Order: sequence, then C-alpha cells, then structure tokens
Amino acid sequence: MATPLKLRDFVTLITDIKSHPSVTLLDFLKSMRGLLAPARELKAKREFVAEKIKILESSLRERCSTEAPSSPPSSSHKNTKRVEGITASDLLRCISLAAAEPSTVSEVEAVEGDYKFPFLTAMIEELERHVAAGALENKYRYFGVDGWSNWGVEGFLECGCAGAFGYFEVGDGQGEDIVEVIEWEKVENFLDCGAHYE
Repeated sequence: MATPLKLRDFVTLITDIKSHPSVTLLDFLKSMRGLLAPARELKAKREFVAEKIKILESSLRERCSTEAPSSPPSSSHKNTKRVEGITASDLLRCISLAAAEPSTVSEVEAVEGDYKFPFLTAMIEELERHVAAGALENKYRYFGVDGWSNWGVEGFLECGCAGAFGYFEVGDGQGEDIVEVIEWEKVENFLDCGAHYE
C-alpha cells in the first residue's frame, strides 16, 4: 500500500524528476499518453459496465415487484461514487517512466492500441506543428510561441505543478493536505499548465 503523500511532497517529487538527456518533450508527452490513456479508458469502461448493471438491477426489481413487495434500496450503494482519476503514486510513476528513457516511447506506443486520450493527443499534435515550423530553433521561444512556453521536460513539469497545484515556499505552511487521487480534469490542467504556464 502506497504511503500517503502531502501535496507539497507530491509536487517536490515531480519537480525533482530529471529527464534523460535524449528525451524530448514530444517523446515525453507521447509516453505519457501511452501510460495514461489505458488507465483513463479502462476506468471509463468500468463505469460504463457499472451503469449497465445498475440499469439491469432496476429493470429486474420492476419485473419482480408484481410478485413481491419491493425492498428499500441497500444503504451500501449510497455515496459510493468513486473519484474519476489516477492515484498520486501512479501519476508519479508514469511521469518518472516517461522522463526516464527514450525507449519508453516505442514500448508504450506499441501497447497503447485503441486507447485514446484526446486532450493529450491534441497537445502532441500542437507541439508537432510547432516543431515542424521550426520553433525549437527560435531563440525567443521561451517567451511563448502561440501560447506554448515550455520546451523541455523539466520546465514543463515545474510549470505544470506551479499552475495546477501551486508553488510552495519552505516554511509557508501550505500544501499540507494529503493527496491520494488526482482527478482527470486536474491531470489535464497539469499538462496544459506544463505547456502554457510561464
């Protein structure tokens, strides 16, 4: 079982990640898509199946109601909606793997299959357009190219954390809450800030 992380420590662990020298930001984002898309997609499929089961159970209760009085809904089903997201430790693992080695990209892309992560795919396509247009040779690129401000993995991670989770000073008493699950919306916010936050 993973040790609970404070938000401050979670952010520090991400910003302390050093990427392999040959891993470009484009490599990193493609690996992240390969690592995150199946987790996101499988979660959605589980919820789809759970919804179908709920409909079948409801239908069965209606059919049986003429034969026996309906019983009240079980209290065990109350407030059981799970947060749509990924655990903090799994997100950290994905970021570390994606930053670690260039070989991760081909390995991960090979198993990605039909899984989709539209938000990340759009980011990858945007970065590919910038790279094809020569943005990496533009010495002023860090001032922003059509809103894209960060071009390396480490700058991307630092700005993603600052924009999505906040920036913490030593001894400021902030970031003490425990973080267990990062909602997908927050993951997308982190990725977006990584690209565009200055």
